[in-house]
Amino acid sequence: MRLRIAFFGVVLGLVAGVGSAQASPRHAAVVIDVFPGPKAIQNALAQAVSGDTLSIHTGTYTEHFSVRTTNVTLTSAGDGPVTVDGACVNRWTIQVLADGVTIQGLSLRGGTFGELTFTRVKRGRVIGSTATDSCAHSEYGINVYLSGSIVIRNNVTSGFGDAGLYIGSITSTPFGALVMQRNETFDNVRGVIIEDSAGGIIQAVQNNVHDNTTAGIWLHNSDGVVVRGNTVTNDGADGIEVDPTSDDNTISFNTVSGHTYDLANEGGTANCFLSNVYTTSLGDITC
Repeated sequence: MRLRIAFFGVVLGLVAGVGSAQASPRHAAVVIDVFPGPKAIQNALAQAVSGDTLSIHTGTYTEHFSVRTTNVTLTSAGDGPVTVDGACVNRWTIQVLADGVTIQGLSLRGGTFGELTFTRVKRGRVIGSTATDSCAHSEYGINVYLSGSIVIRNNVTSGFGDAGLYIGSITSTPFGALVMQRNETFDNVRGVIIEDSAGGIIQAVQNNVHDNTTAGIWLHNSDGVVVRGNTVTNDGADGIEVDPTSDDNTISFNTVSGHTYDLANEGGTANCFLSNVYTTSLGDITC
């Protein structure tokens, strides 16, 4: 059984000298139990080493923080909802700046620019979490920027001024594909934006994108993206839109309805539209 440590805003129940100024540095991975209290998650992260798991118990945590330790997991303990609220005082509620970080089962709100960002990391995951704008002007729910092999799966994002799910400036995915899969995104300006990205493997698959105001899925200046098996409904002008600066993308097996143009290919080169279910279209949507 892995060692467990408990945090209530400050360290309680220190085990085997962890956190003691006299103790030797710890190397074995542990499970750190976190309970509501002032800066509880930040305090736990300050004690964490690579491989540790923060098991975050039910409650609201009014804080914002950066994750700078590799290979740590921040997960709901499973005893009720876990809300991390940035209280509209910082750009991001959670900023991931280290490789191999997993965010799982958390409800995020209160970032003035966005709720969760992976910035300049090679790999990471966000699974089964929610991101909701509570600041009236936040731009992004889940943001991946200048990063690599990120997995975004089974999340819900809503209410954002630019995109519920944003992928930007991806040039390589060294540990496998960057995957957005089985997410729900709605009530944003756009559901999904993939922008300024070419290189590596980027896949948007099996997502439920609906009731966004301008577009469901928008590819801007991006090449070689796979958009497959998504359900895209009632998103204003465009369901799946590929702009003139996006080339060699594959748009296949999607079900798209309720837009001025369900599928829009605005003039890029060698974009392949295959086996989609739709009613209206713009441009060449053949393969």
